[in-house]
Amino acid sequence: MSRISSILLENTLDNHTVTGDPIRADGSHRFSVAIHTANFTGTLRIEATLLAAPEEKDWFLALPTFTFSANSTAIGETFEGSFTYLRASMRRDGLTANPQAPGQYGSVDRVLLNQ
Repeated sequence: MSRISSILLENTLDNHTVTGDPIRADGSHRFSVAIHTANFTGTLRIEATLLAAPEEKDWFLALPTFTFSANSTAIGETFEGSFTYLRASMRRDGLTANPQAPGQYGSVDRVLLNQ
């Protein structure tokens, strides 16, 4: 069985909150994500839904929330489930943006999904 790779989240740059586009699950029950960060401070969530036309309230955590504090790293996680769609979201709740210091909280470089 061949695997399909997709981008769940592209570079977040200086954005305070970013939610990636939903990626349709291929019917697989086993998924892997690779998270690449560059001096990133904030949280990252891998979310899933069981609905074909989800609203914001229909998303739930597929994995526990990842919390980063000025981390430059690449991490991988594998998880299982029967989902309709998956997405990634990045938040910097509680952090104040400083216009004089763009990039002070780093970025999520990318989040990749393998299914």
